[in-house]
Amino acid sequence: MNQFATLNDAAVKEDTSFYVDVGPFFDRFEAAQLAVLGSTDPTVRAFLESCKVRKWIWVKHPFVGQGIDAIIAAGTPGVDASLKARIQGTPARPSEQAALLKLYFGG
Repeated sequence: MNQFATLNDAAVKEDTSFYVDVGPFFDRFEAAQLAVLGSTDPTVRAFLESCKVRKWIWVKHPFVGQGIDAIIAAGTPGVDASLKARIQGTPARPSEQAALLKLYFGG
């Protein structure tokens, strides 16, 4: 018996529990969403543009944490370490990943 999983192994399934569709990712900024999206800070704008070109956001990725740190550093109202922890620490709800699971993971 092979003890190592391969890409062809039916038992191998990608963990998508922290993958979020792009729109719902921005919704995670709650009441601060419009302030974030309306930021004129160049680093924040670069982070937002990078998010927009992705198929989904893996909220655990260091890039996401760095981007949220940039939003905090820019002084965006309503964005703080507590919100960052919620954004990155909350597994995706089914409604937050409906499109990506259907289109990319056959769900």
